[in-house]
Amino acid sequence: MASSDDIITGNTLIDWGYSPSIWFRQVLDYIQDNKLSKQEALLYLEQNYEKESEVKEIKLHEQPINFTVNIRPENPLEQHNVNTVLQTMQKVMQTPTVVSGIVMPDACPAGIPVGGVVATQNAIHPGMHSADICCSLMYTDYGNIDPKVILDAAQSIIHFGPGGRDRSSQFRIPQSLLESFDKNSFLNDK
Repeated sequence: MASSDDIITGNTLIDWGYSPSIWFRQVLDYIQDNKLSKQEALLYLEQNYEKESEVKEIKLHEQPINFTVNIRPENPLEQHNVNTVLQTMQKVMQTPTVVSGIVMPDACPAGIPVGGVVATQNAIHPGMHSADICCSLMYTDYGNIDPKVILDAAQSIIHFGPGGRDRSSQFRIPQSLLESFDKNSFLNDK
């Protein structure tokens, strides 16, 4: 039979340096259900919960870190979008771990702006991405060609920003490619 010294209670957790919390009941149930020894319980707590003295308060920078803006609006709607992006980036740049940032030419408003890029120090922010479902990154080396030639060619066939491309000039996926998608079990999840 276990002595009263062997029973782990909320007071035991407090004696071990944990502040009373709503999670106490869950932890005590886990310890009891799994019949953990004192050493096993201490290890479980160390791996899953922080003592109050170990919790560090994180404060936002009072002023946002300066960032580069690499976009130029060309009409009032684009100006509105850029203003919204810049307001959001100002908030993002107050994050204590952020050390630099840039707004790219494809920027548009979102939780974290699409086209907003930040560098962080000693941190990974898994949620610091936009909600744009069709983003991708591509790099092509065209060698020593005048960038204006490349950009003018790209601009003549693509469209960024509001409005989209009218139906008569949209690119269509070749039927043979659509058929191959239908035959591929990884791409066809009907």
